[in-house]
Formats: sequence, structure tokens, C-alpha cells
Amino acid sequence: MRNFLGHDGFIWWIGIVEDINDPLTLGRCKVRCFGYHPAKKTNLVPTEDLPWALTIHPLNTPNLYGTPRLGEWVFGFFLDSLSAQEPAILGYLPAIPEAASEYFGTPPNMTRNFANVVDKNDVLWEVNNATIRIANTSNVTIDSSNNITIDGSDFLIQSSNNSVITSTKNLTLNGSNNLIFSDSANTITLNALLTRISIIEERLNTPTTALVPNTAITVITDI
Repeated sequence: MRNFLGHDGFIWWIGIVEDINDPLTLGRCKVRCFGYHPAKKTNLVPTEDLPWALTIHPLNTPNLYGTPRLGEWVFGFFLDSLSAQEPAILGYLPAIPEAASEYFGTPPNMTRNFANVVDKNDVLWEVNNATIRIANTSNVTIDSSNNITIDGSDFLIQSSNNSVITSTKNLTLNGSNNLIFSDSANTITLNALLTRISIIEERLNTPTTALVPNTAITVITDI
């Protein structure tokens, strides 16, 4: 198991404090993490949609539940690792708030969960022109400018409606044992289907025919 704190990757971040009005008065604040959340000026993720970040204090702190000030740069880590939804603040760096508006002068090259999201209830992972989007309509989209590989001992695609597989070039289906086609009435392997087609072609090339009595009609009798 690698999905709990202390047994997963330590993912740290730097961000800017945008809201300190914690309704629970626990010292939390909303932080725009550089590279994980789009720049504020894009309006893709307003301040109110940022996750609440916990502040971590030493045991002897005289300021219980204290928070950083608006505009301060803070750094910390994500309690939920790559999911990046539970930030925790370890400390702050003295900084000028306006300097963060452009993410150090360059746009972020990696975003998680918020980049290019049309609906704020969508979840999006985006890295190097590859995206996985889980929409609030329950649709899942995987998009890549390169190859997409799904590897596992078993691979199952289920659909309660129509399923369509398309390709602008070649479409290759490969099975090391049998490739099976099935519908509600029939099930056949690709090998059996090709054998049947071969037999039909052979009989069409050298057909066995019969004359219908009392007519001039000849029919093929062995397909």
C-alpha cells in the first residue's frame, strides 16, 4: 500500500496566500500553488475555489492557530501526495505579492486538477500535453499527443450503450491466444471467422450447382 501519508511521494510546493478568513478559525488559508493552480488573472480558478491549506506549528508556538498574512509566499507539501488537494504549510518566505502574478515571468508547465478546467467540478491531470479528465458528468477523457498505453493482466471495456473505436490510420487488434467477437446471439473467434470466409470463397470459385426443375435457373447448393 502506497496511498497513505508517509508511504507515498513527498510532493512539495511554493505558493502565495490569497485568503486567511478561515470559517473554522483553525488558522487555515487559501494558497495559489505555483504550477499546480493557474495564474489568478486567468480566472480559471478564483480564490474561493482554492483548497484550504493547514498551517503546521511547533509544539511551543505562542500564537495558537496563527496564519500567514495576505500576499506572503509560503511553502509546504501535499498531505495527499500527487492528488494535490490537501496542502499543508511548513513556513513562509518574505516576498512581494505582485511578483507572483506571472509565476516568475513564465507560465506553469505542470498543473493538476485545475488547469484549463471549464467546469470547476471537473478533475484534471495535465502533464506535457497529456491529460486525464474526470468530468462531473461521469465522463472520463484520456488525451495525449503521443502514445497511450494501458497495461494489465486483464483489460475490460464495458458500455451500457454504444461503443465506437475509430482510427484515422490503421487499427490493430492483437491477441496472443484468440481474438473473440461476440454479440447477443453469436460468439466466434477471429480464426474461425477467417476459416469460414476462406471456405465460402473456395466454394464460390468452384461452386456446386443444380438446375431448378422446369426452369432455366441454376443455383449454388453448397455455400
